[in-house]
Amino acid sequence: MIATNGLLFAGLPLQEAIQALSELKLDAFELPHPIFYKRVFKGSAPEEVKLLVSLLRSLDLRGLRIASVNAANDFLKPVESEFSEEVRKTKLVVDTAAELNVKLIRVFVGEPKEGMSKQRCRDLAIKGLREVADYAEGTGKVLALENHGRYSNDFGEETAILDTIGSDALRLNLDSVNYYWFGYTVAEVESILRKASRLAVHTHLKNETSIGKHQRREPGECTVARLWRGDLDIAGFVRDLRDAGYEGAYSIEEEFAGMEDMTLRELREAVSEDIVNLRKALEK
Repeated sequence: MIATNGLLFAGLPLQEAIQALSELKLDAFELPHPIFYKRVFKGSAPEEVKLLVSLLRSLDLRGLRIASVNAANDFLKPVESEFSEEVRKTKLVVDTAAELNVKLIRVFVGEPKEGMSKQRCRDLAIKGLREVADYAEGTGKVLALENHGRYSNDFGEETAILDTIGSDALRLNLDSVNYYWFGYTVAEVESILRKASRLAVHTHLKNETSIGKHQRREPGECTVARLWRGDLDIAGFVRDLRDAGYEGAYSIEEEFAGMEDMTLRELREAVSEDIVNLRKALEK
């Protein structure tokens, strides 16, 4: 199943965004939940579960499946009331997925706040993810935890969190480039992706370049690139997943230099080219 992040055509009305996605011959798309992604679509979309589900059921999805419902939660909140609110909103995303009969909910850990220790980050991550994973498990849904930002891209921390929680309702959304953004070398990233593939239920495919690709770097010391023109072997990654029996979506998350300046037609042509190359890689 080839998909893309639902933010690709952010700014269009929801129905027009779905039409643009369908014209790319995709199989599915990820739905950014408006309780976190406010006003992502022109005319917006309701945050309330029942209203959002009703809207989606009234639209023509043009044969597309919803691969995941995406939260943008941040559990690294030192204030208890703010932490509880993140948990509440993330559970609402689970409710939406349940109403739509979508199995996966993409989630984050969040970003460390000033002075927050690694142990404090781990404790908050475990607390939030455990509560939401227990909730998701009760509805037959699965959380897909994305490696993202300055904490959960640390593969040691990420695996420690999963091992501690030990729930079948918590697996990984492997983002191919976020480990690279974090500062791992190309070889380290490719090794991590192989190790983590057994826990993957979803993927985000994107790429970057760096002048220091064979050495450790500070987070962010790289440049976004077209999917097939970066430092990472995306074709090798997707084939490794396929050969390991991966059954989730191969979801292209377009982020590359110059993308914001493209017309809608130019953007569709660029994405279409990446989809064609992805299908070719999976056929080999």
